[in-house]
Amino acid sequence: MENNKQNGKVIETAGLTKLFGSLKAVDEVSLNVEKGEIYGFLGLNGAGKTTTIRMLLGMIRPASGEARLFGKKIIPGHPGPWEKVGYLVEMPYSYPELTVRENLSAVSRLRGLKGNNSLEKIIQLLHLTPYMKVKARNLSQGNNQRLGLAKALIHRPEILILDEPSNGLDPSGIVEVRELLKDYALNHGVTVFISSHNLAEIAKLATRIGIIHHGRLVQEIDAEKLDAELEKSLFIGIRDRKGAVEFLTGKGFAVNAANNGSIQISDPAACEEPEKINTLLVQNGFPPHHLNVVQEDLESYFLRTIGEKHA
Repeated sequence: MENNKQNGKVIETAGLTKLFGSLKAVDEVSLNVEKGEIYGFLGLNGAGKTTTIRMLLGMIRPASGEARLFGKKIIPGHPGPWEKVGYLVEMPYSYPELTVRENLSAVSRLRGLKGNNSLEKIIQLLHLTPYMKVKARNLSQGNNQRLGLAKALIHRPEILILDEPSNGLDPSGIVEVRELLKDYALNHGVTVFISSHNLAEIAKLATRIGIIHHGRLVQEIDAEKLDAELEKSLFIGIRDRKGAVEFLTGKGFAVNAANNGSIQISDPAACEEPEKINTLLVQNGFPPHHLNVVQEDLESYFLRTIGEKHA
């Protein structure tokens, strides 16, 4: 995904730490997010994603360190730049006895928005028109999530902080929200900070990725550089597997037997030019019946980065 970020850090944390008793939920997290970025904040459940977001929004006070939005230090109970921030944290909250339209009208008034223009636009944008008169308590999980996103977006914020925004959405809704967020960032300069454990979705959306594990930020990487970090393997289907393994090992290749009955080579040279491996095997009496270069996905990369293996 093209990165159209502009200069200027709009989200910053320095040594951000939060304790719950003896549990260090967030451990000295320091990150910087530029204007117009889509920053994917990845971690397992309990890794510290939501706690970090709640400190960013001034909902809870850090044990140490600080968070800044637009250069302004965030202190719980003190004024912040909230007119320029939209957010969705954990389960979206709505007034259950009010309709979708009434809920959004209440948010519009609290935000000091004039007229109904913003209200009508956001209803259409999140495809909530058929549910305008439905009470929030009667909405499906997916439409309740759409309502939460509408409330976050209604005032056209400059920063969007979203905690698992695709929760409850069907595949079509996930694609709609993805394209919406990409448009906001790339065409309107909105900064999107999005936490998720939906790795495949983040891979399609983020311009930069941060991985948090046991409260610590273990890696940050630009999306365009991620491809070079993903490991590749050449899988070879061959009749005489034992003989081919011995032959290739003798040629200096690191060869493993794969679970699917093929053999696996992870040497970068072999993955870049599999045709040379094919020729080498054919010329020495080990003709393959298939060769396939496989690149690990973001899920595998994530698990490798945090030091965990596939189940």
